[in-house]
Amino acid sequence: MRAHGLALAVALAAAPAPAAVPAPAAAPAPAVEAQPPAPPTVEATFEHDLVTPTGLVRLTWPSISYDRESGEVLVAAEGFVRVFDASGMEVHRFGDDGSLGNVSRAVALRDGSMVVLTRLNGRRAYFRCDFRGEPVEQLGLTGLPDELADFDPDQMVYRDGALYFAERGTMRVVVTDPAGAFRRAVALRELVAAAVTGDPDRKLPAGLDAFSVDGSGNLLFTMSTTFAAGVVSPAGELRLFGTRGSRPGKFNIIGGIDADEAGNVFVTDRLRSVVSVWDRQLRHLGDFGYRGDDPSNLLTPYEIAAGNGRVFVAQAGRRGVKVFRVRLVTPVPPAPPPGPPPLGARSGP
Repeated sequence: MRAHGLALAVALAAAPAPAAVPAPAAAPAPAVEAQPPAPPTVEATFEHDLVTPTGLVRLTWPSISYDRESGEVLVAAEGFVRVFDASGMEVHRFGDDGSLGNVSRAVALRDGSMVVLTRLNGRRAYFRCDFRGEPVEQLGLTGLPDELADFDPDQMVYRDGALYFAERGTMRVVVTDPAGAFRRAVALRELVAAAVTGDPDRKLPAGLDAFSVDGSGNLLFTMSTTFAAGVVSPAGELRLFGTRGSRPGKFNIIGGIDADEAGNVFVTDRLRSVVSVWDRQLRHLGDFGYRGDDPSNLLTPYEIAAGNGRVFVAQAGRRGVKVFRVRLVTPVPPAPPPGPPPLGARSGP
């Protein structure tokens, strides 16, 4: 019996060990679908009105132009030009003696001089003035092609060494050098007609309400008859944005338009009394203003200018020009969902 037991023990020792049973594989973590970053939101703070030492400048829908180099605002109204410093105080005025005619717009050039668009002796005229507003020379639009011989612009913008003139009724735009020498022309009416109706020769019911140019040379404009705004690239590509409505992101009676250095676009809605803000991809970011009597409220805003984090808004009702500090706040992205616990981790006590 002892021999038999010994043989059994030896046989058991020599037998192969049973194969290990593999642990069950962990289920793969569910794929987390990447979400596009949320667009920023608009934060607008009222800073001040444009004023004189005696109080508010009581104007209705004046023309405004912002010089980003000096921080000065040029306001054309009642036939002459007022200059305001960065604090909003009037520091100078010129043309109030009638020597420049009936000035409707003024822009500051890079060298500190200015160009005014005026009507003198019943005809449209352009003067280059020094920094004090003293006329240096009368300019003319030279080198225009024959089809633009009757061009009579009523809007003027200066951007990066070029003057942009717009004739709002016909929707024609002419680009010149600072001396008025012709560079190129853009027929906005044909571009919009082709985009809206498919026929570039079809007549549109009305012209432009407002016109501006951003830092990249894109032409910006609004048309209240189509409840839309438009951007035309230097290559001639048109993008229209906005639809009719009373909610944020829609336009009711559209007004002025301008863009800041980052390409964000600011559009006024006269009926809703707001400034509508869009990024350079033309995504709506929010509105500010709204009708009311508080300092941050607006009354039928029209012309607008933007730059250096500020937005200048011209109003109706002799409410003058309000200045806002505007910044875009990027939302903090949400934390990713927790992944599955590691294999073998205890889930509880």
